[in-house]
Amino acid sequence: MIKHLQIKLKQQNFGFLRLRAAHEEFYKKMMLGGPPLFSEFAISLKPNALDKINIVIEAEEATQINTIAKGVANALDAIIATINYYGIGFVGFDLQISCGRFHPIDSRPIGYELPVKEIILRLIETNKFEKSIIRYATKNKLFEIFKTKKEKQNKYFERDISLKLPFQYPKSLALNGHWKAKAVYGDSHDDHKKGILIIEIEDNSKDYKTNEIAIKFETPIKPALGNALINECKVLIDFVYLQKMNLRGINISISVQNEWDKHSIRQMKLEPLAWIMKTILFHPDHFKINEEKHFKKIES
Repeated sequence: MIKHLQIKLKQQNFGFLRLRAAHEEFYKKMMLGGPPLFSEFAISLKPNALDKINIVIEAEEATQINTIAKGVANALDAIIATINYYGIGFVGFDLQISCGRFHPIDSRPIGYELPVKEIILRLIETNKFEKSIIRYATKNKLFEIFKTKKEKQNKYFERDISLKLPFQYPKSLALNGHWKAKAVYGDSHDDHKKGILIIEIEDNSKDYKTNEIAIKFETPIKPALGNALINECKVLIDFVYLQKMNLRGINISISVQNEWDKHSIRQMKLEPLAWIMKTILFHPDHFKINEEKHFKKIES
């Protein structure tokens, strides 16, 4: 049996998550001890040109389809509600689930809700869903950014992490000025339990030395969060180089204002640094393009 569902997507957001390419995987979940929980299914996602998520559920019986459909809908509703709250949306995609084995007692909606949510959030985190800025905004529920009059620091910038920026193209993109931001990195229904970061970003272009993104953690930071922020910088680097441009040096200082108190399966980790950097680069007043005088393409 087959059941078709559809979710209409909100379009009034500053940014969108766009599925880059089709994705398929097989998932099996079985909980030993505690409440019964079992699911086994193949899932596929494909981008579409609509403002909808088209869902197809395949299973042998109507009761199985209804159980799976409820879990899938719960997962998508939770993700969509959270990202819409922070001003982000999805570009349309097709999602198909083909049920494998189904247990009449241990297979429950949450056995499909948790895996589907886990898979989609993993695809977002690994940039299988590309982050695209649609409307310029310096203030929303995800972040608030403003340009300061602070001059570029001449002293050596102490860093915890350095990401080298290769010199590959005749043009380079550089930030213009010094920026400060306050951003949410972890969602919660209670404001005092949200994860909050304070971020400072400044241009650190170098004409004759290797450029880099230098990151300094001003407060103690958990390894998982530190790694996530570094990966967000790597997403930015990939984004710029896909435009056939180099990226000039950037200094980033990060402090944790409030630790994320994660206590619900419906909460999700956000990626504010990538969104902030793309927001700045999205507006022509906030970056500059340098022609590299010393660039010479080597013919193969």
